[in-house]
Amino acid sequence: MSEDHIKTSILQLLQQKDEGLATPEIYTQIGRERHTVAKYLEQLHAEGLIQYRQIGKTKLWTMAPAPLLAVLQKDDALSHGLKSMLSSLQQEISIISKDHKVIWSNTSNKTHCFEKYGKHEVCSGCPAKKVLTEGKTRSIQLESTHLQLAPLKDAAGKTIAFIETRTN
Repeated sequence: MSEDHIKTSILQLLQQKDEGLATPEIYTQIGRERHTVAKYLEQLHAEGLIQYRQIGKTKLWTMAPAPLLAVLQKDDALSHGLKSMLSSLQQEISIISKDHKVIWSNTSNKTHCFEKYGKHEVCSGCPAKKVLTEGKTRSIQLESTHLQLAPLKDAAGKTIAFIETRTN
């Protein structure tokens, strides 16, 4: 079994188990040696694809909610490289949670998305609400500004945030 095949097997197994799996359950179901599986679990964790919750001496592994968020929230070379690349783009890019908090932005230091528009609360007729409920991308023209809102989904396909790109 190749390295990629083992990683894929682990990811497929975890996608089927929302509640997560302990390390012994994973290596038993994959049919590989404990140390081998532990090595790949740690690699997948470092890549931001999976996460774990410590319960006593056991790690309960689950899929990461959204790998992009996991990478952006880290403080490592991959995260710095991705942030640098996104910051060099001409567009304003923001990742915004369901409660309209800015998770990350390449230009804005605002706490909530509506603050970028001079508001103190969620905008009336907020276009992000449809993106969050329908899970589909929307394009909007506001005077001289073009907005594109795209859903950010977790491994199960559930919309957990949205990406807003803004071009003047």
